[in-house]
Amino acid sequence: MNILITGATGFVGQELIRSLTNDGYEVTALVRDIPRAQSKFDHKNIQYVHWPTIHSEFTLPKKEYAALINLMGENIAGKRWSAQRKVQLYNSRVNGTESLLNQISKNNIEVGTLIQGSATGYYGGDLFKEFTEESPAGNDFLAKLCVDWEKIATESRVQFTRVCIIRTSMVIGKNGGACEKLLPVFKMGLGGRLGHGNQYMPWIHLSDLVRIIGLAISDDSMKGPINAVSPDLVDNKDFTKTLGKVLGRPVLFPVPSFALKLALGELSSMLLLSARVMPEALRGLDFKYEYPSLESALKQVVGQ
Repeated sequence: MNILITGATGFVGQELIRSLTNDGYEVTALVRDIPRAQSKFDHKNIQYVHWPTIHSEFTLPKKEYAALINLMGENIAGKRWSAQRKVQLYNSRVNGTESLLNQISKNNIEVGTLIQGSATGYYGGDLFKEFTEESPAGNDFLAKLCVDWEKIATESRVQFTRVCIIRTSMVIGKNGGACEKLLPVFKMGLGGRLGHGNQYMPWIHLSDLVRIIGLAISDDSMKGPINAVSPDLVDNKDFTKTLGKVLGRPVLFPVPSFALKLALGELSSMLLLSARVMPEALRGLDFKYEYPSLESALKQVVGQ
């Protein structure tokens, strides 16, 4: 069974491709740099197609693809959100996806299911509200980006058999994601809550996210938005306390909101806004988490 994927060399994409090829899928990856992509994988069931920019043409092998998994986009938390950076973040997802789907349509490439990336940033933030897949979108930059990214996918001219939108939360895993930046600070005993610490922080372990995407390939009942979040909903105080406990380090140095805003600008909203996001769709599917608790997820990351 053939799978087409973008974002193959990202933190999630690499783990996903390893899982898919181990399960016997044949993967075609659209990549900007083929030698760099090849250096990350050691598997014969991966075919690479050169797509250097979202404005360039690409040529896909003429075959039927069971699914297109679209994880493209610049790293949201990679840099401060200057006006130029926000344009890059938006274009790499929205314009990139539009170009991708237009070329698939123009070249009559047969694709069954679209598994479209998005984020829990779709909902914006509110300290007192609970968000499910039925909740309306927020009105900040990240929410608008997610709304437009999803809209490009759902209104595409490509006749997919179904469209599944994966709204991903903060991803916890080894060698990347949130922990790559947090662990060095906490290991030095310099970690602490952010702002008042009451803001909810939806999260998911990388292994469970990969399993959710894999399930979306084969389960025809998975349609529309899916909140890829753990059922163990924690606020920032609980998150930092648990990370300190797992590492055996004190959690003594809170970071005031104004300091985050000075250091990160608008990007600080990702860390300070509260998003009590619930996995209602996954509950309906009776999805079994490999890492249902934050402590179990963090212990896996630090090797306990």
